[in-house]
Amino acid sequence: MKPGNMAGRYYYHHNNEVHGPVEFAELNNQVFSGFLEPNVSCCKEGSGSWVPFHDIHKIQSMPQRNPGSAGSPSVGGGFSYEKGRQAVTNAGTFFIVLSYLSFVVAGLNLLAAITARNSGEVFFGIALGFLLWGLLALFLARALTALAFAVFDIAEQTAKR
Repeated sequence: MKPGNMAGRYYYHHNNEVHGPVEFAELNNQVFSGFLEPNVSCCKEGSGSWVPFHDIHKIQSMPQRNPGSAGSPSVGGGFSYEKGRQAVTNAGTFFIVLSYLSFVVAGLNLLAAITARNSGEVFFGIALGFLLWGLLALFLARALTALAFAVFDIAEQTAKR
C-alpha cells in the first residue's frame, strides 16, 4: 500500500479487536479526535497488509471531510481534549490571579481609607468595588472551569462511543 493511496475503506485494530470497514475520512477523524492513536494498525479493504495509519497518510492539520456531512468536519476535527483542558486551566488560573490582584487593590484602598482624613469614603467605596469584583472573578473562574471540564468529559465519552 503506497502513501497517498488513501481512497477506500479500511479495517483497523482497537482494543484487541478488528473494526471496520470504515471510509478513510472516518478513520482519519477518529485519529484526529484522539480516539485512535496515529500508529493504529490499518488494512485497506481487499489488501492483506496491515500498516500503521501514519504510513498510509501523513497527518495534516485539518481532517478529511465526510462526504455525507454537508461540508462540515465530523466531531473531533483535530481537537485534542487534553489541549482543551489545558486551555481551560490556563483561563481559570488567569481569573484566579486577577481576583487575587483585586483583593490586593481592595486592601490598599482600605488602608488609604483608614489613613485619609477627608476622602476616606471614596477609598472605602473603591475598596468595596474591588473586593466585590475579586469575589465575582474567583467564583466565575471556579464555576466556569468546573463546567468546562464536565462538558469535556461528556464530549469525550460521547466521541468514544
